[in-house]
Amino acid sequence: MSEWAYEKTPVFGSEENAQKASDALLMTTAAGAVGSALLTPSGNEPWPWAVSKLKGLAVEGGALLSTGLATQSLKRWTGRERPNGMSDMSFPSMHSAHAFGFSKLALLNLESLPLTRRERLYLAVGLRTTATLTAWARIESHMHYPRDVLAGAALGSFITRFIHDAFLGLDTNRSVEFAVAPGDRGLYYLLRFKF
Repeated sequence: MSEWAYEKTPVFGSEENAQKASDALLMTTAAGAVGSALLTPSGNEPWPWAVSKLKGLAVEGGALLSTGLATQSLKRWTGRERPNGMSDMSFPSMHSAHAFGFSKLALLNLESLPLTRRERLYLAVGLRTTATLTAWARIESHMHYPRDVLAGAALGSFITRFIHDAFLGLDTNRSVEFAVAPGDRGLYYLLRFKF
């Protein structure tokens, strides 16, 4: 799949376009995370509002810093060569880890905004699509293998969610979750129950 994506570049048209797109899409997910953090309710008084925003942004920054440190450590430990042979820092993908981390943080922030179910759905689809395209662009740019971006996506989503929830102490009342995950023979549909 990696070779096919690199040779055909079906989404971005060239290795160079894919490289530029991966950077631009990553910045888009970052803007979504920061923008949604600034929009979350934090009170009407200026000082408590500022303290709340700083706390939220510090926790989210810490989550992303932790994601980056974990990703960089794994890159050094595994020493996997990139598909284009430029270095031995392929696994896992830092772009994917951060894109999915930013996306996860924005999705968590959206839960506290007064949005309709439809608005929340559209924003969630947009955020996840942007993160997924970031990961795909890394494959088309010949910088990563599919396993690299999948590992980065999982790592970014997990670490940011864990740190966000641990330090902000937010209670999620979600009792049922649905997810789609890639597998050897297609897609797996996962249904989780919280009890």
